[in-house]
Order: sequence, then C-alpha cells, then structure tokens
Amino acid sequence: MRSQTVRSFVSGAMAVWVVFVATAAQADVLVNNTLNAGREGWRVYDYNGKPYPQTGGKDVWFDAKWHKSGGVGDSGYISGDDSMWRIDVPEDPMSILALIIYQNWPEVGGRALDLRNKTVSLYLRGDNLDLKGAKAYFWALSYRKGLGGTRWHFMSKPLHVSKGSWGQKVTFQLTNDERLWHRTYSYTPSNPASLDYVLEHADSYGISFLGFSGEPTGTLAMDEFTITTDPVPEPDAAAKVLVNNAFSAGREGWRVYDYNGKPYPQTGGENVYFNAKWHKSGGVGDSGYISGDDSMWRIDVPEDPMSILALMIYQNWPEVGGRPLDLRNKTVSLYLRGDNLDLKGAKAYFWVLSNRRPAGGTRWHFTAKPLPVSKDRWGEKITFQLTNDESLWHRTWSYTPSNPTSLDRVLEHVDSFGISFLGFSGEPTGTVSMDEFLISTDPIREPTTPAVSAVPPHHPESARRKRAMRSDATEAVAQPASGGKD
Repeated sequence: MRSQTVRSFVSGAMAVWVVFVATAAQADVLVNNTLNAGREGWRVYDYNGKPYPQTGGKDVWFDAKWHKSGGVGDSGYISGDDSMWRIDVPEDPMSILALIIYQNWPEVGGRALDLRNKTVSLYLRGDNLDLKGAKAYFWALSYRKGLGGTRWHFMSKPLHVSKGSWGQKVTFQLTNDERLWHRTYSYTPSNPASLDYVLEHADSYGISFLGFSGEPTGTLAMDEFTITTDPVPEPDAAAKVLVNNAFSAGREGWRVYDYNGKPYPQTGGENVYFNAKWHKSGGVGDSGYISGDDSMWRIDVPEDPMSILALMIYQNWPEVGGRPLDLRNKTVSLYLRGDNLDLKGAKAYFWVLSNRRPAGGTRWHFTAKPLPVSKDRWGEKITFQLTNDESLWHRTWSYTPSNPTSLDRVLEHVDSFGISFLGFSGEPTGTVSMDEFLISTDPIREPTTPAVSAVPPHHPESARRKRAMRSDATEAVAQPASGGKD
C-alpha cells in the first residue's frame, strides 16, 4: 500500500507544501494466477505423447481445462485428468507432472524466476482422484546452456489435495535447502544443477505426483495460485527442519545393523548394514515407507545391555551426505508399526551416537521415552523432545569405557541415530516399519516424563540362530565405523 505524508515548510509569507510518498513494506507478487479469465498458460504433461503420431513422438503438453465457475468462491479454475497426463520417465522416482507451466511459453511470456525462499499459495481439489499411494508436490526445473534441465521436487512439503471440494489454502515457503528436496531428473546426470541454481533460474514449475504404485486416475483441479516474496510463515514454519524422511521416493539412507556380519565371510567380519526395505505404498496414507526384519538384524555386543539396532542412519553415508547434527532439545516425530513382531520383552527406543575424539564412539539411548510400536497397522504419530538430561538417558556403549563422551557432547555432534530394541530375553523376531521420520527445532512440549531409574535388564547370552547365506547379501555394506564398531 502507498501512503502519503504531507508536510508544510513556511518561508516568510509563502508556504511550500511538500508531499512525501512512502511505500509500506509489502510482498512482491511474482505470479498471480486467479484463473478467472482463462488457464493463464497452465498445461498438463504427456510424456512423449506416444499415442499421438502426429507429434513425431515429441513431448506433448495439453492445455489445462479452464472452468468459468465452480472454483473457490465460484470463480474460475483449471484442471487436468488422466486422459491428459502420463508417467514421466526416466525420472527417479517416476512422476506425473499433473499441472505444469513454462515461463517462456507464448501465453506466459516471462523470464526465469528466482524462487529462492519465495512463498507459494494455492488451492487443490481432487475429483475421483486415485493417486495409487502417491502424494502431490511442488517442483521446479531449470535449463543450463549445453547441460539441459534439472528438476527438484519439494519432498518435505506434500501438498494436501481436498477430496471433492475446495479445502483450506495450501501455503508454504520454498526453503533453499537440498535436504528438504529430491532431485528426480537431470539431462546430464554426471553434472546436475544444484537446488540453489534451479530455484534462482526456475524456467518451469508445477504440481506433480510421486510415489505411486500405478498411474494415478481421476481429476486434479487448482485455483488461486500465487508466488510472492511474502515471508509469512506457516503455523509450523518457525521450526527449522533438520531431517525429513517422507520415504516417498526411497529409503533415504536408512539401514539395518547386523553386528559384525559373521555369517557373511565376504565382508571379512566387518560391520554390515543391510539396506532397509523400501515399499512404494502401504505407509501412512498409503505412501512409501521402510522396514527391517530379523533376517537383517543381530544382537549388538558388548552394548550394556545388549541391543538390536533395528533401523539406523549415519550422516556421512553417501546417500545421506550430511554433517553431524546438533540434536540437543530437538523434536522427533515418526510412525512405527510391527508386523508379527515379537520383541521378547524388549521395548523400542531412540538412540544417538557420536564418534567425537578422544573417546571415539559413544551411544546413548533415550530410555525415558519407550516408543509404542503399533501392531500390524499404523497408529498415532509419536512425538518427543530429546531432552538434554542424562537422568533420562542410558549410555549403552563407549569405545573408551574409562572416558565416555557425555550426553551433551554426543547430542551436540550426532554422527548416527536410529531405533533400537533393549531389554529382550532373546533375539526379537518379525518386522518393524517406519514412516514420516522428522527432526526439527519445533519446541513442542510434552507432559513431563519422569526419569527411568532402572535400565533394561541384561540379556543373557542366547544361542544365535543360524542363518543361511542370503542371496541378497550383496546389499550388505561392509563399513567399519570409527573405533572398529558401529
């Protein structure tokens, strides 16, 4: 908004009126598609248009359908449907670009946009829409001269698609942080464009479906699409997201720990981390999820008490590519499910490990917060804060027992973390599954949890079951950690 301030300066008998025009701070609008007068350039992508020989097998973009009324407030809106879209390969994972726009299309007539940390808002509606386990996401693409396009999807923000009616406006900020995005495609895989470059020079963007088990069917409608510099946060946007594993596109680095991998002589007796199993659907909201089972884990000694590291991740693993995290007083949320899971009296816990010198590896388990594992189904989301208080944790192992690393220093410099089982009478069997794992600075406060005075009991040395050599043992990664132990 523009405001005017009028002041008079008097010089002798003459008054001089000067008008100062001040511009109040406001958001710059980069894109404002009200869709009241037409589709405003939006189309639907049909990969290679193969049923349309007249195109010579080239890419086909169908004009999105424009509807004069029926939108938000009975305004105009656009839609695309399964008669227009097709699975796009070789995206990884394969995708549907359900609604798409290019800045250089004639009806748009714009230049590449700088979308770094900009704010997007829109309404989405699905009519008879079956996503086959997928979720909707925002994506951006940029072309570099001689190197072709690179596309990134904003995986940390699945977009809510209201069923059969217009729901709440979806608003989010395009945070310039590669940990929150997933690169699905680059014309030059050996030299892809960084997220920062793509967001700074966005030639194209739109709405996609990722994580489907088959081609989605039905209709997707959109109204009131805007991109602005407005820094208005979402209700939870004040929280900085450190880790966001939606598992819509893969296991995102998670593995299962098999202590020393002794049945696998090809590893030379080194630590073995089996890739967690990734499932494209069947997770929360029929999304992707991961799992580990008793064919992959083994009791870890000389932990005190002995443990099973059922699901784990290292920040320096290639597919993670991160640095140690400061998890002091951070908030964790996740879903856990057990299928035919017999914990033999154990409970599930969250744990952290740091390989800080001089002590080497030290692991602490958050024993004040046993994690409920829903039986054969997805239950409620589990949320807890990693309180930096040693009375709430139990140290199970240190490479240098005489000089272990304190909880504070471990939480400040976390190299690895995951889900464990402690307190069993025999090796747990069955499958544990996880979905929507998140670590953030969100200061959620739970009711005070009393300190656990007793740690899980020692597990008596049990006879290890013999395991046949696995045909998929090549999935195991022999990778000694600092100090020669996980």
